[in-house]
Amino acid sequence: MSISPESFLELEPVLGALSEAAGEVQQKGPGRWTFPAGPEEALQVTARVDQEWILMDKPLAVCEGGHSLQPKRLWKLLHANAALSGGAKFAVAGSPRSVRRRAEIRVMDEIDLPGRIRNACLGFQEALPRFYRKTTGRSLEGAEPLGAATHGDSDGHLQALCTEAGWACSVRPGGGVAVRLDVQEGFYQATVRSGSGGSLDVWLELANEASWPSKSWKALGIFLLQACGHLKTVRAVARNLDSGAATAGFQVFLDPPVGSEELGRAFTALSAACSLVGKEVKILREEVVGKEYLAMVREWSSRPCRTKTKEAPSGENRRGKE
Repeated sequence: MSISPESFLELEPVLGALSEAAGEVQQKGPGRWTFPAGPEEALQVTARVDQEWILMDKPLAVCEGGHSLQPKRLWKLLHANAALSGGAKFAVAGSPRSVRRRAEIRVMDEIDLPGRIRNACLGFQEALPRFYRKTTGRSLEGAEPLGAATHGDSDGHLQALCTEAGWACSVRPGGGVAVRLDVQEGFYQATVRSGSGGSLDVWLELANEASWPSKSWKALGIFLLQACGHLKTVRAVARNLDSGAATAGFQVFLDPPVGSEELGRAFTALSAACSLVGKEVKILREEVVGKEYLAMVREWSSRPCRTKTKEAPSGENRRGKE
């Protein structure tokens, strides 16, 4: 039974799960494969193993600069992130920087691995029309978090699950369970809420629009999308966009069934995210820093378009310019 040099995982079970979830899988190297995320041939996803993780990645085959990296556009993608299935996310990554679709799945005994891969593939499919602002389905402007939050008895179950995972918690008066994260510098508190079908939404608010200078707020969106390109399972999300009371932060979305071990790992991931970028977020709130960061982004965006999409919905290839 083979094991990848970059992985602690036996590759045959991973390949079996990929094949069950996605059908035809092509080997591209040790612990690396490509496969279709949907019926479109162009929608090929790269998956590779990294220790106990399956990392899924697919660039949006669009200009590597230009409109795809404009702040207003990227805030729409942050809003859309909350509505993508399977923990899929938009992230800014790569060299040169570009918008990509990513998902990370930690292989654990308690999860349905083929099901998780299928859900991530669904999220990749959902991401494409949202990027091109196709009007069918939940658009960028209308994206809402998956799974309506529930309260009442579910909060008692969540409290027990958090306690079993080894994290101190308390029920919030407005619903959900609050958990203080393990961060040495600063106080960060996540909120866990139940969603439809047994899914869990673990949310950490980092900033609200009302208390941020305009330039810094624009810069924050780009910074968070870059950060989540380096964070496993954590995605950057904006909520209540265009309401004047928008909030931004990190989210871990967990597909059912969710056990205490997986929930505990979600808190650990959010704690690591805060340790990595918490100080930078606070500095970015200073208006002069926000302006300097936006100037740097404009330099990225000034690069000429190199790549034309094969995947844009018909008639949508050049849409989305701000």
